[in-house]
Amino acid sequence: MNIEERNRLRTDAGLPLLDEKAEANRLATVERDAAFELYFRKHRSRFAYLWTDKGLSWLSRAGLWAQARRELRAEFETLR
Repeated sequence: MNIEERNRLRTDAGLPLLDEKAEANRLATVERDAAFELYFRKHRSRFAYLWTDKGLSWLSRAGLWAQARRELRAEFETLR
């Protein structure tokens, strides 16, 4: 459903209208984040060895996982 249709429903329900520009930006962000999650799932195996090391603490592995996500996010944004 597009923004205009949603605003018609909101008018009928007595709700405030959505700001079209802000909603379009929000939807673009949601779509970009969803695309990144697919990209991350596809490429995380390149980094999995880092956070499966049993000699590291849970917190250390979580930090490595976060760093891998940052690196893949930067790579993803470069490709877009």
